[in-house]
Amino acid sequence: MNLTHRQLASLLLGCALAFPAAAAAQIGATDSRVVDRVAAVVGDSAILLTQVQERILQLGASGVPIPQDPAGLASLQSEVLISLVNEQLLIQAAVQDSMIVVDEEELDDMVQQEWGSRTAEFPGGQPAMIEALAEDGFTPASYREFLKAQLRMQRLQSQLIQRRSQSSRNITVSEEEVQEFFDQQQGQLPERPATVSFEQAIFQPIPSEEAKDSALALVQRILEMYRTGEEEFEDLARRFSDDPGSQRTGGDLGWFRRGGFVQEFEEAAYELLPGQISQPVETVYGYHLILVERIRGPERKARHILVAFDIGPEDLAASQQLAAATRTQVEGGLTLEAATEGIGPALALYDSATVATDQLANFPPAIGNALRVAVPGAVIGPVNAGGRPEAPSLAVVRVTAVREAGEATLEDLRDQIEARILQEKVLDEILSELRERIYVSVKI
Repeated sequence: MNLTHRQLASLLLGCALAFPAAAAAQIGATDSRVVDRVAAVVGDSAILLTQVQERILQLGASGVPIPQDPAGLASLQSEVLISLVNEQLLIQAAVQDSMIVVDEEELDDMVQQEWGSRTAEFPGGQPAMIEALAEDGFTPASYREFLKAQLRMQRLQSQLIQRRSQSSRNITVSEEEVQEFFDQQQGQLPERPATVSFEQAIFQPIPSEEAKDSALALVQRILEMYRTGEEEFEDLARRFSDDPGSQRTGGDLGWFRRGGFVQEFEEAAYELLPGQISQPVETVYGYHLILVERIRGPERKARHILVAFDIGPEDLAASQQLAAATRTQVEGGLTLEAATEGIGPALALYDSATVATDQLANFPPAIGNALRVAVPGAVIGPVNAGGRPEAPSLAVVRVTAVREAGEATLEDLRDQIEARILQEKVLDEILSELRERIYVSVKI
């Protein structure tokens, strides 16, 4: 089959998460006929023949064709064993590295997400899934522990590879290697999706000074209520927050990284320690109170309360006029970036992007629907870009290119191919080093 270690590792982890019960049942059926023995020794751990067979069954359960001839089956068995040996090398090295720590709460969150996705995919929902697991000897609790163990191994390996990648700056990828990979894998590479490229400007109504003062007074009162213990933060968010996306969940924003929120919000959030609450933070949307609950490397888990500015009819009219004037300038030949230069606070966002057309459903309907049928050079807007119904943002969009779906070219995939080859090289370097200092003996 000639699967690389990374291809096998990815396949096997997915199979183990998706099909553990089926594979375990099949292995159980063959145990009476197979005398188990050690297939390999890695450091102080043994890999058993039944582990190799179980992984092969998991591959088959996931749809990978399993050879039926003795020579083909022996070759696959050898490839799977090598993959398991490499996996064990990485895990042992990661466990010994004091800088690699797997966060237990993070694992619990990942298990909960995995359980939820499996339940959603299972015909009949959670009751039917629990029944199927019971038939194969799993309780919900034991299956969750199984998932946690698998995900722990994945996190250990990925952290080790990431740490080593940062110190392997001398590894390069040549143009010849990129071309060779593309030529060999061309028939298996994904098709290029249909895309639309555009630049957009989002305009935000500017509130009056009186509206700002009123919002600040309210957010300061909410902060005082929290600090004196009058109400919990979640209850205050449900009662006062003007953010429709998080108000019902007590202001919960989940886990996030930099780049997903406006700059003022992120700067305040990343200055806080777990359990700390911010002073009122002003953004174009209003005043925020931010409560950071947990920190995980570059990620934050937080809640917030938004007290939005009251926007009057004259504020909305001014925003509409500015957006319309911008469109007129773009239709006259200016780029949108040039037309919006120096506008100031009313310009909430300017950016450009290339998006697959099947992702346009994630955009505000007025923008997504227009982009779906747009032609290069088209100017869209002003249209509703979301926000509060009483104070909507307005978008002006200029389409720069439209590309149909088709066979992917080398240039389409160059970045992904380079990253893939670089990752393989880093992994080979790590495994070569580990084999020199960790005892490995293959028995079959």
